[in-house]
Amino acid sequence: MKRIIVLAIACACVALPAMTATAQNNRDRTISLSDGDPATNDWTGLYAKVGLSVGFPNNPKGSRNKADPGAAVAFGGGYRFNKWFAFELDMNVTAGHDVKRSDDDVVIFAFTMNQKSYPLAEADLLPEWMQPYILFGFGGGVVDAGDLLDESTFMMRFAFGSEFMLWDHFGLYVDGGYMTFDDAEAGLEGTGQMIFGGVYRF
Repeated sequence: MKRIIVLAIACACVALPAMTATAQNNRDRTISLSDGDPATNDWTGLYAKVGLSVGFPNNPKGSRNKADPGAAVAFGGGYRFNKWFAFELDMNVTAGHDVKRSDDDVVIFAFTMNQKSYPLAEADLLPEWMQPYILFGFGGGVVDAGDLLDESTFMMRFAFGSEFMLWDHFGLYVDGGYMTFDDAEAGLEGTGQMIFGGVYRF
């Protein structure tokens, strides 16, 4: 598992510069998969994203197995239909959650389908390249706590964030939220999340 995580992080580090270079090379090219200016809220089309995910497990009171924060990667992509709404699929992994009083580490894998809304799409409060959003989704995943637990579970995700479209097709994004699940055997009820990464609009 540790080798897979290291490989995933290495891929993310390679992918971000490549996405930036592709965005610059395609600046003047017309892309049939989208419509409008990708740096504004008027754009619609397909997008992909990759980032670093930092998790903060929720250890309920009375739990004997306290898990520390951990980090790994997040991948995703979707389609923005108009100024206000997009649909997104995300794969999120956090690992390295050391469990106190145990030799085990917790790895949390989640796959969610999300509705993404941009409530300030027509407001004049912010420049167009700054695009805040609210995300709500659900799906499934696995909480692997070594000898303590290895179980599939239903998950729900809530997040607030913003995209910063600093170039024609490529931008940065950051979001923070919470993912719920119920794994009492591992002593966890969910995890807080912070994600930092890049987004590419085709």
